[in-house]
Amino acid sequence: MMKTNTYAWKLKEIIMLGIIAVIFALVSFGTAQGIAIPLLLPFAAAGFPPNYPFEVFWGIFFMHAILAGYIIRKPGVGLCAAMLAVLIQFLMGNATGPLIFLSGFVTGLGAEIGFALFRYRIWNWCSIFVAITACTILSFILTWWTLGYHTMGFGLPTIALIFCTRLASGFLFAGIIGKFLADRLAKTGVLKSYPIGRDFTADIDE
Repeated sequence: MMKTNTYAWKLKEIIMLGIIAVIFALVSFGTAQGIAIPLLLPFAAAGFPPNYPFEVFWGIFFMHAILAGYIIRKPGVGLCAAMLAVLIQFLMGNATGPLIFLSGFVTGLGAEIGFALFRYRIWNWCSIFVAITACTILSFILTWWTLGYHTMGFGLPTIALIFCTRLASGFLFAGIIGKFLADRLAKTGVLKSYPIGRDFTADIDE
C-alpha cells in the first residue's frame, strides 16, 4: 500500500500561509512605522538603548512564522511565511531595506529549529516557547551586527536588558497572544480542516 506523505502541502495550506503572511506583514509594517519609529526619540531621551522601542514590539515580528507553523504544522511553513511577510514589507517600503530579508530568514529558521526539536509532532506551550527562544537568539545575533550594537560598547546589563526584552516580547505577542488567537479560531471550527483543528475536533463536535 502506498503511504501518504503527511508533510506534503495542500492548496488550502498554501493559501492559509499566504493569508497569515499578508496579515502580519501589514501588522509588522504598521508597528514599525507607526509605533516603534515615533518612539525612538522619547525612549532615547529617557535613557534607553538605541532602537529599544523595536525590542519592546519585536515579538510581533515573530508572529507570522510562529502562527503559520502552529496552525499548519509542517516543515518549512514558518520559514516560508516569514520570507513572504518580509517580501511584502520590503515592497511596501520598510525602514531597513534589503536587510529585512536576512531578518525574515533568521526568524523563520528559528521557528523551524524550535518546532523541529519536537519533530513537528508536539504543539503546545513548550514547543512554541522553544521556537520563540530560537527566533530570539538568531535574530539577536543578526541585529547585534546589523543594528550596530557591537560598536556601542554595551555592558552586560544593557545586553541582558535588550535580549530579555525581545524574548519577553516574543513570549507575549507570538506566544500568549498568538496561540490564544489561533486556538480561539480553531475552537470556532474555522480551522477544522487544518492540522491544528485536530486538537479541537471534540469540542466542535460537542
